Amino acid sequence: LVAAQRELIDSNEKLRLSEEKFSKTFHLGPVIITLSNLEDGMYTEVSDYFLKLTGYRRDEVIGHSSVELDIWVNPADRDNMIKIVTERGGIHVAEFSFRSRSGIIYDMLYSAEPVYIAGRRHLISVAIDITERKRAEAEKDQLEKQFIQSQKMESVGRLAGGIAHDFNNLLTA
Repeated sequence: LVAAQRELIDSNEKLRLSEEKFSKTFHLGPVIITLSNLEDGMYTEVSDYFLKLTGYRRDEVIGHSSVELDIWVNPADRDNMIKIVTERGGIHVAEFSFRSRSGIIYDMLYSAEPVYIAGRRHLISVAIDITERKRAEAEKDQLEKQFIQSQKMESVGRLAGGIAHDFNNLLTA
């Protein structure tokens, strides 16, 4: 009986530590992590970064779906994502746009997989904000285009200068 009690205490301690590790991992860092019911899309847990980025409080999110909160910029993206998840067993590194409560649009790299919790299908999703990276890439592309255009203009200028110099030499003669 004492050995069984010690084993139960050890098991409970391992479970507590496992839950603590999961909770810290779930809420740590600049990554959106959500857990929702697959059937109705209701959130059961969201990371702290989700709350920070979207501007919602936890009590406004838990028990509500992303459709209710109008998070998807294109609602058809959610339907496509659910279709892919159910057909293929997950979606990995897809780009979607999400909207915050204040209307700010974020570009995200999104991955999701179904999991069973207490006999119900849930969806665990991870999203990384790539808005600034995409903005920087667009700015870099624009600067490259401007640089190429300026090189073309410089070449045209040199050509025109050479022709003018030759024409001037002809006139001088």
